[in-house]
Amino acid sequence: MSTRWPMPVIGAGGGSKGGGGSGGSPSEDPDSLRSRQYARVLDLISEGPIVGLVNGLKSIYLNDTPLQAQDGTFNFQGVSAAWRTGEQAQAHIPGFDEVESEIAVGAEVKASASVTRSVTGSVDAVRITVSVPQLTYQDYSASRLTGTSVTIAVDVNNAGGGWQQVLQDTISGKTTSRYQRSYRVQLPKPGPWDIRVRRITPDSTNSALQNKTWWDSYTLLTEAKLSYPNSALVALEIDASQFQAVPTRGYDMKLRVVSVPVNYDPETRTYSGAWNGTFKQAWTDNPAWIFYDLLTHPRYGLGQFIDATQVDKWALYQVAQYCDELVPNGFGGVEPRFTCNLYLQTRQEAFTVLQQLASVFRAMLYWRDGQVVAAQDAPSDPVALFTPANVIDGAFEYQGAGTKAIHTVALVQWNDPSDMYRPAVEYVPDDDGIARYGVIETNVVAIGCTSRGQAHRLGKWLLYSERLESETTTFRAALDAAYVTPGAVIKVQDPVRAGKRFGGRITSATTSQVTLDAPVTLEAGQTYQLSVILPTGAVATSGVTTTAGATSVLSLSPALPSAPQAGAIWVLAASNLVPTTWRVLAVQETGDGQTCEIVALAHNPSKYAAIEQGLKLETPPVTALDRGQAPQAPAGLSASESLYRAGPGTIATRLTASWQQVPFATEYACELRGRGANIGYSQTVRGKLTSADFAPVEPGDYTLYVRGISALGVQGQRTSLDVTVQGLAAPPADVTGFAWATEGYAIRLKWNAVPDIDVSGYELRVGATWATGTLIAQVAATTYLWQAQATGTLTVWIAAVDSTGNYSQAPTSVSITIAAPPAPAVTWALDGPDEVLSWTAAPGTFAIDRYEVRYGASWAAGTPVGSVKASLLRRRVDYGGSRSWWVAAIDVAGNVGTAGRVDVTVNPLGQVQSPSAEVIDNNVLLRWRDPPAAAGTLPVDHYIVRKGATWAGGDPNSDFTVSGTFATLFEQASGQYIYHIAPVDTAGTIGTPTPITAQVAQPPDYVLRTQVQVDFQAQGTRTNALPLSASTLLLPVNTSETWQAHFTSRSWTTPQQQIDAGYPRYLQPGPGTGSYQVEIDYGAVLSSTVVTVAFTAQAVSGSASVACQIDYRASTTGPWTAAPAGAVQALVVNARYIRVTLSVSGAATDLVQVNGLSIKLANKLRTDSGRGTVTDAVNGVWVPFNVTFIDADTPLVQPEGATPLIPVVDFSDVPNPTGFRVYLYTTAGAKTTGSFSWTARGY
Repeated sequence: MSTRWPMPVIGAGGGSKGGGGSGGSPSEDPDSLRSRQYARVLDLISEGPIVGLVNGLKSIYLNDTPLQAQDGTFNFQGVSAAWRTGEQAQAHIPGFDEVESEIAVGAEVKASASVTRSVTGSVDAVRITVSVPQLTYQDYSASRLTGTSVTIAVDVNNAGGGWQQVLQDTISGKTTSRYQRSYRVQLPKPGPWDIRVRRITPDSTNSALQNKTWWDSYTLLTEAKLSYPNSALVALEIDASQFQAVPTRGYDMKLRVVSVPVNYDPETRTYSGAWNGTFKQAWTDNPAWIFYDLLTHPRYGLGQFIDATQVDKWALYQVAQYCDELVPNGFGGVEPRFTCNLYLQTRQEAFTVLQQLASVFRAMLYWRDGQVVAAQDAPSDPVALFTPANVIDGAFEYQGAGTKAIHTVALVQWNDPSDMYRPAVEYVPDDDGIARYGVIETNVVAIGCTSRGQAHRLGKWLLYSERLESETTTFRAALDAAYVTPGAVIKVQDPVRAGKRFGGRITSATTSQVTLDAPVTLEAGQTYQLSVILPTGAVATSGVTTTAGATSVLSLSPALPSAPQAGAIWVLAASNLVPTTWRVLAVQETGDGQTCEIVALAHNPSKYAAIEQGLKLETPPVTALDRGQAPQAPAGLSASESLYRAGPGTIATRLTASWQQVPFATEYACELRGRGANIGYSQTVRGKLTSADFAPVEPGDYTLYVRGISALGVQGQRTSLDVTVQGLAAPPADVTGFAWATEGYAIRLKWNAVPDIDVSGYELRVGATWATGTLIAQVAATTYLWQAQATGTLTVWIAAVDSTGNYSQAPTSVSITIAAPPAPAVTWALDGPDEVLSWTAAPGTFAIDRYEVRYGASWAAGTPVGSVKASLLRRRVDYGGSRSWWVAAIDVAGNVGTAGRVDVTVNPLGQVQSPSAEVIDNNVLLRWRDPPAAAGTLPVDHYIVRKGATWAGGDPNSDFTVSGTFATLFEQASGQYIYHIAPVDTAGTIGTPTPITAQVAQPPDYVLRTQVQVDFQAQGTRTNALPLSASTLLLPVNTSETWQAHFTSRSWTTPQQQIDAGYPRYLQPGPGTGSYQVEIDYGAVLSSTVVTVAFTAQAVSGSASVACQIDYRASTTGPWTAAPAGAVQALVVNARYIRVTLSVSGAATDLVQVNGLSIKLANKLRTDSGRGTVTDAVNGVWVPFNVTFIDADTPLVQPEGATPLIPVVDFSDVPNPTGFRVYLYTTAGAKTTGSFSWTARGY
């Protein structure tokens, strides 16, 4: 926001002339128009946004004088002001940071003739300078030269919109030389502008009146328009004639707007309802929220390094409420306990600034659980109880401050608002301290303090704290006490200081009755309160109603919120003896990682009422010690000896005495006296501990004496103990911490080092006793790796051995149970032709070395298959039916574990699917599909084709195998045929056969001469072809390439690179072409025959197919004759040699599998017949064939006539037969003559 008001004109130039005299003579008034200069000041106030001036112009001070008085009048003229509150998008302040360009005019302005000039371009304002060469009036009647006045006006015409008067001014006074005055005119947008200067006062027509007006020049002003975002500013334009120098400026402002809780009213300091954790922006002088702003603001605070979630805002909320509470101000009124009006102007270390700001509300900073926490010195309840029962060694160490650290007068510097916030000093005395120590002054600065009452309270707090809260206590506790945080208040019941044991642990409790671990004596006339730790960890206090006397059971009223647990800490307070109260300064984990050290400062809760209400400072009774009472004799005196190195090569003996703590004793005197050979030896140790060391001590007899000494030096009764020091003759201490653990292949024995420095090593034995045990090893270290052992329970013993050969008095033993590996859980599955046995790893005491696999009725009687390191075995199935598999783990020591078992069944294959038969001429074509997949079955290896009425009744000798699902047969006779197709799995088990019936309806025209089942491995020529078995061929395959060359020739290093290249199968890329060629020799030239080639082809990858080519010739040297390309059946003539070629041509990814190649040769049957007569009974008759046969069956002869005759045919079964001879016999066996008919078949 900003404000401006009519500003006195800014003047420059002018002068004065002396004058005056006695009455009646000519006179001249002195010149009243003086030379003027204006100062422009731009003050950067602070980071924004801020609230701003508290009371407008009344809050601006020049040389400690307000610009505007309380009645509204101005204490200064010629001053203008503007301000900005530091918003991000605030407007600039016109008139500051301008570019000026002056243009001369030099024209007289008359009432009858105004002067006009035009202004164009990017201009924000103009400064018009006018002058009067002389401003006087000559009063001839009085012979006196006086001043006069003249009025002018300035008009602006913006973009032709008409004239608008922007100012009118009257120049009054007297000057006899040129006087100039300047006016700043802000130009409205958009321009251009016409600027006119008018004279309102009529022009002078009398020489006695000199008041001419001139327009000297105008200056074009272009503003830089700097807005200074996020910066609070005040701009002043000051008439310098009122000041000797640029005046000091002061501003009464409400500065930074900060984050405060949404339910908080900073003006009334009230909180409405519960806070939901969110903030709003408002001005406040509550130091807690100013502290929060400085911590979290990302621009000028630590917000770039500390997230808002890392500040404990809930703790600050409590601190802020404590700051806003009203307390007496020392002058009859009340005020907030803490306020902060701070103006940070210098750079310092972040922690220093934050700690100084935290000191405003009596707090210290620390980091806890990833958050910044401010721990305030304010009234709070104890959060923990400490007694020797939960303190290590029951020891509390106390340290007090010296008198040099105690002051009795505080000179507190604060800022006094009534004196322009200048530093003031508040004198604060501590009368009780002065009476005891005299006047000892200390100076302290109250940061951000603008209240005298707050400064006074700070001084009293400092003096009281130094005098009554300067003592510290240090003790160690278990890590369960680590929840105590800095700033927390705790109670300590130290029987050494109190003189009574009023603290310990609870043995049992209800909400109304507590049983203590030791009796306490309740005195008549005293009241008691019991404080306990509840299961929640909170401290609860209740009154004791038990009657006077010694008791360990206390009745309580009112009842506790919940029953304490057994072992919880209790502390008893009496009206004449209370536990000491402390405020925790630090909690730190110790080096052993098992305990923490707590440092606390003495705390007197009554100081707050004394500081703020002026009440008497109470000192509670914290001890019941009778300064003149002698301590009792210490109990539990004992002694132990140990060795230590007194120098190079020298070992000496140390004797340590210890005893129990004694009430009223603040220190102890322990004496060691020699007896016998050591008489005359005496040494005394005096200290606060309940133990003492004596060294060096020679072997022999001694007596120990110990007594307690009170704070006043009163010595108590003495306790004695006779001891015998053995020195190097003493056996080494017994070994502790003896334990074992397996380390895969062995047993790791380990133990604690014996503290005796003359120990040379350790001896290990195994056996029922140390005396009968067998030596394992003698080692110097504290661990030993023992090799793996057989199963069972072993007892291992250990004893320390010193340099003189002494053993520990009581060897230590450990029982080691070595278990064999448990039975693994075995599973079984079929994977193609393989079976996969897998099992879970089952480690026993030692690591598993291997697994042994067997099958059979039991593990013991099972047949070993092998042993494997892994937990999986894959093998080709070579059996059918049921089988029990056994797997046992064997550890590195050879211990065989219990075998795991799985029962499996390999089922035979079922019947084939979709069986069919097709008859073409005398060829029977059988087709089927694989049996359906079934659980527990293996893949099909091949099929058996058997002919017969039943599978069992068929002739196994006629069986033939087929790799595919297709077979061809050649039948020479008509009729019905039954074929059985039986699948055979990869283990050789024959599955269920399936019958197929085929009907050959007519006599066959062809006779099968030969059928060759080709063996791909033993026969033929292969080019880029790989036989997988006798009946399976894969092509095209580069068979000349090694496994290594397959990868290196293509710059592949892994199979994945081959896959990424587009070749997912190992045999890829292939050569693209491949062939297989086989030649058969029939043995004779066939005049004609039908060649049939049968095979099946399956594309493994890609889409290539197999082409078949049949060639034939009559001799080994003759040319080959080709059958039609691609034909799988062809009629050949004059052929003895048949050649079949299978070829594939395709892409590099093409791969074809050929199954079951067979080649059949068949001829068309020929029939010849005729009639004949035997005329020569002895020689018979020769019958020539009418057709030419390559081969023929024995002709059939049928005698003619009514007389029964028996024909005998003499036929030689040779190639190319030409005929036969016929004889006729009577039924009596005599040759005879007669007629007959005959029939012959062949090809």
